[in-house]
Amino acid sequence: MRNLIKQFRDMRRYFRASNQIRRIVFYSEGPSYWPYFEDISDHLIDRLGRDVCYLTSSAVDPALAIHKSGFHPFYIGSSFIRSITMINLRAGVAVMTAPDLGKLYFRKSVHPVHYIYLPHNINSTHMVFRERAFNGYDSILCVGPHQLAEHQEAEKIYGLSPRNLIKIGYPKLDALRKSNREITAPGSEPETCVMIAPSWGENSLFSFGCDVLLENLLDAGFRVILRPHRDTGVDDPASLARIRSRFGGRENLVWARDLVSDDPYFGAHALITDWSGSSFSFAFGAERPVLFIDMPKKINNKDFSKFNAIPLEVSLRAEMGEILSAERMGDAAKILKRLCSDPDYWSRNLSQLRRTWCYNDGQSAEQAAAAIAELAARTGPKSTAQ
Repeated sequence: MRNLIKQFRDMRRYFRASNQIRRIVFYSEGPSYWPYFEDISDHLIDRLGRDVCYLTSSAVDPALAIHKSGFHPFYIGSSFIRSITMINLRAGVAVMTAPDLGKLYFRKSVHPVHYIYLPHNINSTHMVFRERAFNGYDSILCVGPHQLAEHQEAEKIYGLSPRNLIKIGYPKLDALRKSNREITAPGSEPETCVMIAPSWGENSLFSFGCDVLLENLLDAGFRVILRPHRDTGVDDPASLARIRSRFGGRENLVWARDLVSDDPYFGAHALITDWSGSSFSFAFGAERPVLFIDMPKKINNKDFSKFNAIPLEVSLRAEMGEILSAERMGDAAKILKRLCSDPDYWSRNLSQLRRTWCYNDGQSAEQAAAAIAELAARTGPKSTAQ
């Protein structure tokens, strides 16, 4: 009840705000999404002098604790208060990381709002996302040339008018790289450290079963960090409970949630995953190799076969590390020792891949802020009448 009262008060406070304050609105599904908005918000406020409204569905979103001139956070929950807020939203632009706009959780506003999609991973847009996932957006910020080409192909497949596709890059990656420079490089510890960060769902590594993999790595003396996808604990808690029951007592096994921030990425010499977008964040951010366990492709798009574009997560796998069949998980330690033996090679090659596939390397937040500010200046409520 207390949460509901807070949501209602924040909704009312948002609707009473001036149109100038509501010209740029961010919507976050939960606390883990704040890092995607943070640097863009800072650039909009500190460098461009804009106000930013931040609507969040989480009571524990770190942005709610920020007290900064020009930043206006509101907690609207994830039930009917959110639905009321969204269908009556008055804003110039609404920036979101949520695909399937208008189809799943809430309807688009009855008022004129320009919707902008902010990518929350580097993955291609036509395999792991559902069909027509981005059709509801007016402008789409593109990480790299692969996403630009895929959105253009989607326009032809679905008969859409050309959307406003903007070459931005990936602000979260730039933030990770900054963190990387501030964290002691791996090698300061005697043992090799690897992180396991798979995707979620029935074909994910944890759901399939990775006991042979874990036993092989732990017995070989690796320090292993487990970083389950945030949805795995909801959709498949039994798999995580089984892993904890069998391996929880091993001293060289730790869970990422017991560590701070993104430090696990940069304390690891290599990443193990299946089809997770974490592979790009790790390889391009930490410039270290990835071992891909070859699980069945995660194809959520019923129209996937209509696309000619090869997903980036398929085409770049061999260049980012090595692919290992699920039947050979017992060979992981041997392969990882080889992959980790030449860090300079991976740093050179992965940094080049990053510059090829991510626009505005190191400056993506600035570019995103400028694009959002420009779009907001062209749109927005015309009067303060409610």
